[in-house]
Amino acid sequence: MNQSAKPIHIEPVEFRADEPRRPPTFRRFWKSLCVVLGLVVVILIVFAVWYVFTARKITIRIEPVPDTIQINGNWPRLKVGESVLLTPGPYTLTASKDGYHKLSLAFDVKEEPANFDLAMEELPGRLSIHVHQVDGIETAITDAEVVVDDQSVGKAPVRDFLLPAGQHGIEVRAHRYLPYQTNILLAGMNHSEELRVGLIPAWAEVYIDTAPGGATVVVNGKKKGQAPVQLELLQGRHEVLLQSENYKAYTTQLIVRAHTSIRLDAVQLEHVDAFVRLESEPSEVLVTVDGTFKGNTPLKLAVRPFETHAISFSKTGYMRAAREVNLRPGETKSLMLKLEAVNAVVNIHVEPAGTELVLDGQSLGPTPEQLELTTAPHEVEIRKDGFRPYRTTITPKVGFAQDLIVSLEPARTVHVATEAPGIVTNATGYEFKKIHPGTMTMGSSRREQGRRSNETLRQIKITRPFYMGLREVTNKEYRAFRGSHNSGVIKQASLNGDVQPVVNIRWEDAALFCNWLSEKEGLPIVYERSEEQLVAKDPIPKGYRLPTEAEWVSCARTTGSEILLKFPWGNGYPPKEKTGNYADSSADEILANHLAVYHDGFEVSSSPGSFSPNHHGLFDMGGNVAEWCHDIYTIYSREPGMVFEDPTGPSEGRHHVIRGSSWKRSSIGALRLSQRSYGNEGRNDVGFRVCRYAD
Repeated sequence: MNQSAKPIHIEPVEFRADEPRRPPTFRRFWKSLCVVLGLVVVILIVFAVWYVFTARKITIRIEPVPDTIQINGNWPRLKVGESVLLTPGPYTLTASKDGYHKLSLAFDVKEEPANFDLAMEELPGRLSIHVHQVDGIETAITDAEVVVDDQSVGKAPVRDFLLPAGQHGIEVRAHRYLPYQTNILLAGMNHSEELRVGLIPAWAEVYIDTAPGGATVVVNGKKKGQAPVQLELLQGRHEVLLQSENYKAYTTQLIVRAHTSIRLDAVQLEHVDAFVRLESEPSEVLVTVDGTFKGNTPLKLAVRPFETHAISFSKTGYMRAAREVNLRPGETKSLMLKLEAVNAVVNIHVEPAGTELVLDGQSLGPTPEQLELTTAPHEVEIRKDGFRPYRTTITPKVGFAQDLIVSLEPARTVHVATEAPGIVTNATGYEFKKIHPGTMTMGSSRREQGRRSNETLRQIKITRPFYMGLREVTNKEYRAFRGSHNSGVIKQASLNGDVQPVVNIRWEDAALFCNWLSEKEGLPIVYERSEEQLVAKDPIPKGYRLPTEAEWVSCARTTGSEILLKFPWGNGYPPKEKTGNYADSSADEILANHLAVYHDGFEVSSSPGSFSPNHHGLFDMGGNVAEWCHDIYTIYSREPGMVFEDPTGPSEGRHHVIRGSSWKRSSIGALRLSQRSYGNEGRNDVGFRVCRYAD
């Protein structure tokens, strides 16, 4: 033993037990886990390879870009930019965004890629409409009808009514208000908007008062109270009636405009009329009240109460009478007057002897040599078998010797159908004279005294024979066509006797009478309606008509020689006695201007044919009444050398020619046959005669 070796020092240590050895199962777990993980990785790799080869690229674009997008269906879903990879199969896409409807789309992924371009729909806007009266916003109108885009949406107020974005037409209608219309632009996208509408009242305040007060106010047939009254009337036309006992009803029309007040202050009501019943002996006495003609007895007249009225009575051949009345409202008074006759003597000389006299429609037997008659117009007929009867009207006048000299002509009856020359008679007894063709000059030269600018000289040639009426149409003949006609009066002198010429007729009235005659005889009518006017046919047929101006002048001025008459009696002035009915001394109470040196015995118009005929056998071509002609009035230009054949005047115009001089005229200008006047209205100095072509 090596003495130098150090001794070994052994120290005790804490006892520790040996760790147990891991069992073999732990190693198996980790080994298994690794295997599983390896398999998962393999599966994932296989799945990824499968997904890559089976998934399809789906591109989805949505406008506007939604806030959220969700796709439900097969898994997995891989988003790549705007696209997503999806395996084949069914899917559902949902998208949402504030202010837009939720978007939902169901689709299938198939073998090929797909693109979807989608748009989200905006939510509608919400509109509330409140209606009130324009001058009081607190006064809501709850019965107003609201119309949006021509569709009614109910009564106001309208709350949260859904409307798409854009422009919309709004109309609000309410009873008693003016309609309101406007256009609004809605933003949509669930935004709420409010429209406040102020309607304008469609009425106005109407104040009505009467004098005296208390009258019943009736508007459009409905009672509205007693005056004074304040009404609200809708705009438009209203019929207002005011009624009060013992007063006349007052009626008026009010044109009401919205928001424009009307005042009828103290409307003065008139007392109801009083009445006067007037009878006389004889009857048919002319009555004037306070100087105004009122008619013929028997008569019932309304007069104003509490006033004195002067009533005058007159009748040709009788003394005038007058009365005064002053009556209370509603009172009726009867007056009976007996007028005193004023008589004058008429001497009668008749050839041959043995004639019968018919006076005012009653036979007096053999014609006496003298008659005492009232100074009124009397219809006289002298007749004898085998002779043509003589008819006339005579008006005896106190202070003038009146002689009736009659020579009857042998009877002869020729009808139009025979086409014999001379006088012919139609079915009504109206007589015509056949006038043969000829030439003449119408108008007057500039050198002639009294010549007017419308009297230009013209050469006229009448190529067709025609029948001209012997005389003017009488009231009796015209009333066979129109029974209600009344020719009226002039200064209390009647123009309405049966044998007086008809007057107070329009041109159309005369033309329609001619058509009536044509229809009675089966002839074609001449005048027909065109645009509410009566016009002549072209060419003029063979029916009855008015004579043309040229025909009338030819009958009045020609004598069978080359000399044309200036006046109906010749070329001198004044007229010879008893040559026609002009404004003579017998009309001194009617006309201020008259021929003091001439006396024809007729205060107003005479019976046609009362004076001698002219060269053609036609009566009253001057004097008595003026006459309507066929032509439209115009002023003709002077055309030297030009000849007008059968002129019928212009085809268009407003007024028709009036030819001849009436009994109302006395000046030379009015008596000249070259003068023309015109018009369309009825006048108390214009009548007519009838004409028609003979071939």
